[in-house]
Amino acid sequence: MRRAKHNPKLFQAFLDPLVERYHRPSYLDSDPLGIAHEWKNPRDQEVVAIFSALLAYGNAKLIRRTLRELFDRFQGTTDTPENLIERYGKDPEGTRIFLESSWRGIFYRFNSSQDFILLFELIARSTLKYGSVGEHFLQSYDPGTPGSLVSSWANFMEEWKRDATCLKRPGLKGFSYFLTSPADGSACKRWVMLLRWMGRRDEIDLGLWMEGSPLIRQVRPLESSDLFMPLDTHTGRITQYIGALNRKQFNWKSVIEVTEFFKNLRCDDPILYDFAISRLGILELCQKRYRVEICQACSLLPVCQFAKRHSPKNSDSPRSHSTP
Repeated sequence: MRRAKHNPKLFQAFLDPLVERYHRPSYLDSDPLGIAHEWKNPRDQEVVAIFSALLAYGNAKLIRRTLRELFDRFQGTTDTPENLIERYGKDPEGTRIFLESSWRGIFYRFNSSQDFILLFELIARSTLKYGSVGEHFLQSYDPGTPGSLVSSWANFMEEWKRDATCLKRPGLKGFSYFLTSPADGSACKRWVMLLRWMGRRDEIDLGLWMEGSPLIRQVRPLESSDLFMPLDTHTGRITQYIGALNRKQFNWKSVIEVTEFFKNLRCDDPILYDFAISRLGILELCQKRYRVEICQACSLLPVCQFAKRHSPKNSDSPRSHSTP
C-alpha cells in the first residue's frame, strides 16, 4: 500500500488536539516514565529513567510494578541512586552485596535481579568516569553533523558491552536484551524512548541531557530536533494507520521513515507527538478493529486509513472489523 500524500498543516490540525488532550502529567501514571518523576534529584532521575526505559517492554502495569519493587524501598532513605553510585566508587563489592540483598527475587520477563545489578554497575561506572551517563552517551555527539547522535550512541554501546563482559557473572542470559543500537537493525524502541525523555523538556519529558541540565557540563547537549520516533506495537500500528509509516516491520529503517514524517510537521520537535499517540494504544483507545464508539471520537479519524477501509459504511457488515 502506498502512503497517501500528506499536507503537514492538515496533519497538524488532527494531531495537535491529540497532544492537547493526552500530553499531560495526569497520564504519567500509565507510563514507566512516571516513576522517574517521583524523584526530584536529577542524578537520581537519570538512574531511575534508564531502568524505566530499558524495562519498557510488555505490559505497562507490570513494568511499573517491577520499577517500584526496585526503587520504592530507597525512597526517603540515604540509599538514593546517587548515593549508591558514590558508595560503589568506594566499595564496589560491598555495594553489589547490598543490592543483591535489596533486589533478591525481583525479576521481569527476560531479566533477573542479577541483570538489574549489572545495569546499575554500568550506570555507576559511566557516572564515576564521565560525570553522568549523559556525558558518556554524548561524547562524540555534534548536532551539526548528520548521524552524529547514532555514532555517539554506537560508541557508548560498545563501551558498555565491553564493561558488561568484564563484569559478567553467571545467570545473565537476558542482559544482552538491554544493549541494542541502530547497528543491530532493530527499532531500539527503549533507547530511542530514553532519548526522548532526556532530549525534550516539558511537564512530561525530563530534559536531563539538554542545555541547562546539571548532568551535562563538558559535552554538546542533546537537541530535540535530533531525536527519533520510538516505535513499538502501539506507535508503529497507529503511524501505519495514519500513513506516517509505510513499512510493515518495525525496524530502524521504519524509525527513520516515521521520524522524517514528523519532522515535516515540526522540524524542531518531531517527537512531540509520541506520548499522545502511544496513549491511544496503551489506554486501548485505538484497537485493532473499527469500533464506532471509539473511532468516531478520535481526532485522527479524518486521516486514519484503517478506519476508512474498515468503517461500516465501507463494509457489507455493520459489526466491528478486525485487522486483516
